[in-house]
Formats: sequence, structure tokens, C-alpha cells
Amino acid sequence: MLIKPKNHPFRLLLYLEWILLGMTIIGELPWEIVFPFLRPIAGSYSKNIRENSWLISLFLITTFGLMGLYLPTKSTKIKWFYTLLQLLIIALADALGDWGRLGVLYIVVVIRSCLIFPARERAIVTGLVFFFSVFSFPFRFNPAAVQQEFLQSVNISVEQIRTWMLYSMITGAFYYGLTLVFVLLLINALLKEYQSRQDLTLAHEQLRQYSLKIEDQATLHERNRIAREIHDSLGHSLTAQNIQLESALLFCDSNPEKTKIFLERAKDLGIKALSEIRKSVSTLRSDPLQGKSLTSILNSLVDEFCHNSNITPHYTVNLQKPLKPEINIAIYRIIQEALTNIGKYSNATEVTIQVLSQVGWVHLCIEDNGKGFNLQQNTTGFGLRGMEERTATLGGKLHINSYPGSGCQIMVDIPLVQNIPSTVKHL
Repeated sequence: MLIKPKNHPFRLLLYLEWILLGMTIIGELPWEIVFPFLRPIAGSYSKNIRENSWLISLFLITTFGLMGLYLPTKSTKIKWFYTLLQLLIIALADALGDWGRLGVLYIVVVIRSCLIFPARERAIVTGLVFFFSVFSFPFRFNPAAVQQEFLQSVNISVEQIRTWMLYSMITGAFYYGLTLVFVLLLINALLKEYQSRQDLTLAHEQLRQYSLKIEDQATLHERNRIAREIHDSLGHSLTAQNIQLESALLFCDSNPEKTKIFLERAKDLGIKALSEIRKSVSTLRSDPLQGKSLTSILNSLVDEFCHNSNITPHYTVNLQKPLKPEINIAIYRIIQEALTNIGKYSNATEVTIQVLSQVGWVHLCIEDNGKGFNLQQNTTGFGLRGMEERTATLGGKLHINSYPGSGCQIMVDIPLVQNIPSTVKHL
């Protein structure tokens, strides 16, 4: 994998690198080419030093610059080979050049290493750069090659030149080392900021994806809630209406008066069902209890069930203190759904309902003496699934015991203390 110019994390550094390379190339050109007006004073020095080497040095610098177009980022061996090759190219070009003008290219190596190496390897590369740049400095200048007339004109001996060069090398190495450390720290800071921005962008995208998932889940949750509301309220009324219509059909020929009573009840149930539809359309969060207590609303529900089905109910409500609205709604809907199933499928003659509050829990038990059913063959009923969802939403537990010929028992335990998000209330 390579870092290409178009994928460079810091385009400004890339442009700066190109500027430094351009300035270095210009600096390696002979004075006679760059500044023709300096030919009279250039003397034989430029000719002797650069006569056959400046073209090779220029080629090496160009090669070094082209290497910066693609930086390796995958194989560690290739990274180190790439880095050492850069150092060798600079050292060779510097040896063929003049007066150590290629020190800036070593800084470019440090910058490139920060883009391809982790922190520890960056420090190692910086140390290698310092070694190559500083310890190759004595080989850039040979006092014996300096013209004798120049030494005589300024009255400076070779020993003085060596002393001055040693002093310059020590001070230059110190300041150059500080420069490398500064560049390393600066690039590391830039990379950390860049990585922080990348992480922030990634976190923002993950948060956006998560919010979309939450929105989808909330939409699905709301759809399930609406489906349960329609099933529990409208389904109950329509089931009772269907029972009345079936009874009317049985007595339509033999007992017209009784048939009329059944039809009037079916009409009332139809009106109630229409009212439930309007209520569901007008508000999806309407309170089915309508501000009434759980005991009073259960009395109305049980009386209506007994009136429509002729099944004898036995129910007990014993609550130490009022329950939360969401618990009241869940208990009401579970009992409503259970009574609907009992009147429709069970062929029962009696049903027992108990609502008791215990320490930290509210317990609900619904039991009938009907024909029962096989739990393994009745796992897809929407009513039973709605009971489970309502109980699970409140952190409770639901158990159903039933066998063919032995009736059915539904037990629900709901904790009185929950942390219920506002988005899942009134389910």
C-alpha cells in the first residue's frame, strides 16, 4: 500500500517539500548557469569542484524527489529499505556537491518517515539522519584542495582552517539536531491532530449510523405498539360482536325477540369498535384507562366479558398502593387479550383473575377451565406475542401453563421499580 500525492494527509507539507527540492536543485547548478554575471569572479574553484559532478548530483536529487511521490506504508522491510535508500542518495549527492547544501533534504526524510513509521521508528530515523548529516560533514571540505593563493591572501593557515571547521561542525551539529527534534515534534503534533480529526469523523459517522438504527428500531417499536393497540382494543370488540352475531343467527328463526337483543348488542359493539378506530387514528398514545383506576376499569371489562360470553368470572384485585400508569395499561391489555382468547377459543365456563401486589412486584394470574391447548403448536399467536412484549418492556416475566383438556394458566410478574424510557411508555 502506498501514500500517493492525492492521498497525502498534509498537502501543504507536500508542496513545501517540492519547493525545498526545487531550491536544492537550483543550488546544485553551477554558478555560471544560474548567475552568468558571476562568471568573472567565480574563478577556477567552481570549475574544479563542479566540472564533472554536478550533473550526477542533480540526477540523484531528482531521483530523491520522485521517491516522495509514493510512500510505502505496509511492509516494514520496504519502509526501512526506502528510508536507507533516501539517506544513501542524499549522502552521495552531498559528497558530489558543494559545502553541504543538501542538509534540508535530510529534514525531508524526517518528514516522510513520520508519515510511514510509528513513533519509535520515527525517532530512530531522526537519529540516522543526524548521523548521516553531521558525521559526513568533515568529508565535504578538504583544506588541501583550497587554493593556496586564497590562504595567503587572507593570511590563514590550514590548521586554523581545521580549527574553525571543527568549531563550526560542533555548533552546526547542535543547532541542526535541535532543528531535527523540532521538526519531529511538529510533525508528530500534526499527525496526532490529524488522527484525532479522523477518529472524530469516524465517531461522527458511527454515531450517525447508530442514530439511524435507533430511529429504525423506534419506528419498528412504534409499529408493534400500534399493532398491539389495534389488536387488543379493536380485536376485542370485533370478537365480541362476532359472538353476538353468531348467537343471533342461532335464534333468528326460533326466537326473534332474543335475536333482536343479540343484534342490538352487536350494534353497540360495532359502535364501540368504530370509536376505538377513531381513537387510534386521532392519538396513538391515548390512555385506555381514561384516567380511571385499575380496579374500576377491570370491573367494567369483566362485566362486559360476562355479559357477552356467559362465562362466570372470579376476580380479585388487591393492591397496596396505586401502580404506575404504564403498569396499569400493561395489566389491562394482558387481561383484555386473555379474556378475548378465552371467549373465542377455550369453551370455558369459569375464569379466575387475580391481581396482587407483593414486595417490589405485582403478580397477575388468569386461569380458565377450558379445553386448553398445546404450547408447542401455538407459538405464533399475535395475542400471546403481544403479552410477552408488554411484559418484557416493563422488565417482567410471563409464564403460560396449558395442556389439552386441562385449561390454561397465564402468570405475569412485573417489577414495581423500573427505568423505563419515555419512548416505550404506554405500550
